[in-house]
Amino acid sequence: MTHLSIRILPGHIALAAKVLRRCAYGLWAVAIVLLGRNVVRMWLETETQRASLVAAVREIQADSPSARMTTSLSKGEGLIRGLGDKKIFGDLGRIAPPAAAPTPAVTRPPMALKLVGTYVAASVKDSYAIIEQMQKNEQDVFAVSDSVFDDARLLSIEIDRVFLERDGNRVELTLNEGNADASSGGSDGLNSVVVAESDVDEALSNLPVLLTQLRAVPYFKNGQAVGLRLFAIKSGSLFEKIGLKNGDILETINGNQLGDFSQALKLFEQLKSERSLRLVLERNREAVTYNYVIR
Repeated sequence: MTHLSIRILPGHIALAAKVLRRCAYGLWAVAIVLLGRNVVRMWLETETQRASLVAAVREIQADSPSARMTTSLSKGEGLIRGLGDKKIFGDLGRIAPPAAAPTPAVTRPPMALKLVGTYVAASVKDSYAIIEQMQKNEQDVFAVSDSVFDDARLLSIEIDRVFLERDGNRVELTLNEGNADASSGGSDGLNSVVVAESDVDEALSNLPVLLTQLRAVPYFKNGQAVGLRLFAIKSGSLFEKIGLKNGDILETINGNQLGDFSQALKLFEQLKSERSLRLVLERNREAVTYNYVIR
């Protein structure tokens, strides 16, 4: 039998020890890597399970009545805040001021106007109407577009009627000569009147003042002046004392036709020497005659 003889030198031992140490380090590194991978996998699995559990708990809580109520309240608060931002109902949290009381409508009293007479000329601007304010017992002459006693505006004039505008409404006044006072005395329209000479002398002594006690405008028929329509006769004047009425159409004095007021003025001057006077007028569409005796 042959025997091998191996000689182990100190250098060989050191080398072997070095190799063993490196192998040991490698095994530790592999062990640490494997352990770390297991630890990371276990941590990930644990976190995944915890997240799933939390999500499940939240889902259960969300389905609970209290959670639904909380969600509804949150949504309601958001809706209210949205309405507040849009100010649909005004500023939230502020008391609205009381509504102002409605202004009561002002109701004017009924119109108290009466048509006394009209004159329709070829030109509208030359036409006029005699209108009386019955409450004040005043009469005046008005043309188209004039303000009538600050109560209405005259729109148009026709032979027997006029149209007014009052508070945006169109109002018609019709000529009704029967409205005039028809107390003429006799059924045949013939009247005899005794006039005090002192009254005549006093009135004619100041003719300008006398002429302010009535107003007269020409009255036309078929395009011709046939007399004077009287209005605005002052109470207590000579004209009232001798029986003249608002709306009378004075046609003749002692047979003299009255086509304009200048003729009437001349006749008034003649009254100073006259002791009898015959006056013909139209009242209520009927002829009336006055015979005056001055004593």
